[in-house]
Amino acid sequence: MNLPNGHILQNGKYRITHVIGQGGFGITYKGVWCTEVKGSLGTVQTEVPICIKEYFFKDYCYRESESFAVKVHSETGRILFDKFKEKLIKEAKILSEVQHPHIVNVLEVFEENGTGYIAMEYISGCSLKRLV
Repeated sequence: MNLPNGHILQNGKYRITHVIGQGGFGITYKGVWCTEVKGSLGTVQTEVPICIKEYFFKDYCYRESESFAVKVHSETGRILFDKFKEKLIKEAKILSEVQHPHIVNVLEVFEENGTGYIAMEYISGCSLKRLV
């Protein structure tokens, strides 16, 4: 069901390292953003730790083992899957406009493998669930 460790997204821009959580509507991965930093000393290739949330409505979809594409079991499921995927993408785009020290920054929202993804900054520490 999960993307494998080392899986590449956005033509090499992001690489999944491992799963950090999952629920009924998605899978959250830790990964790296493969980018370059330019400065007065030149350009340096670097990997920035990030978090990637994949929309995966587990009651209505499955992942093809060969292509890793997310597929929906039925046409009725497709309607619900698409509806919630669009809602997730819309909310992520709104969140990407919010700048606050206590709210994670959204780096990018994109579609790939037949589903939606949110790439955001990775903040280390315990989960909010554990903290509460």
